[in-house]
Amino acid sequence: AEYGELHSYRFTLRVKICAANCLSATSFYPVIQLVYTLHIALRIMEFSFNEFYQLDSKCQKVLRSVLKLSRSTSLSCINEQNLRSADKEVLSNIILSLVDVAENSVQVLKSASATIEELRSDRNSHQKCVIKLQNELIQKQDQLKSVQLDLNDDAQHGVNRLETVVKSVVKENERRKQIVLFGVSEESSDLGSTVNDILKCACGPDKPSVKDYHRVGARKPGGSRPVKVYFNSQEDAETTIKNAKSLKHSEKFGRVFLTPDRSPEERIQRRKLVQQLRDKRQRDP
Repeated sequence: AEYGELHSYRFTLRVKICAANCLSATSFYPVIQLVYTLHIALRIMEFSFNEFYQLDSKCQKVLRSVLKLSRSTSLSCINEQNLRSADKEVLSNIILSLVDVAENSVQVLKSASATIEELRSDRNSHQKCVIKLQNELIQKQDQLKSVQLDLNDDAQHGVNRLETVVKSVVKENERRKQIVLFGVSEESSDLGSTVNDILKCACGPDKPSVKDYHRVGARKPGGSRPVKVYFNSQEDAETTIKNAKSLKHSEKFGRVFLTPDRSPEERIQRRKLVQQLRDKRQRDP
């Protein structure tokens, strides 16, 4: 409000300069107080712009002139009585200085207002930039979480696949230690003795030792279930398979035959090959 009041004084002071002979200390005293207020305000604002320093310097110069004119040591001691005896020409010069200060103050305040507005605009721009960067950071964090989840899924899938492969390899290694006997009669009450007799007939007295054995599948009337035999090593199973042809010459076990313990996929493939062989024989007897 005081700055607006100072701006309005620019016109009234010019009129007073033109009517210097009518000038009185009563009308001059409020202007001095206003310049002093402007000087204090500039100090409080603490702007670092050169225009404000220059304006502050002018205000101080005018105030020193007023103090000298009124023969006072401080502005608080100035009153209308001190100024009544002042020379009108000196007062006119001081008023001209006041007009210059008022005009400069308006320009400086406008410049400050434009600078402040520019700073405010920059601040808003920076705030928008920060918000944009925050949103981009959130998006990157979401993408990183998605990548981490994908990596975890891939890692878990890899672990599961590795476990499956390991189990498959272990199972395959165990299967290679096994053979399957077909044609073993269900009438035998001691399956273990029957298995040992079959192996002796095939391999002789030095037959491989048996780790375990059991029948496979559900029992069917008039049929015989296969017998799966477990050895301690793959070599024992292979040796037994190689000597299986000896069973053909046995009266007791001539209908028994031995095969490796094949996987389901291998059995399907073997059946296809057997069927193809049969079809070929029928076409070309």
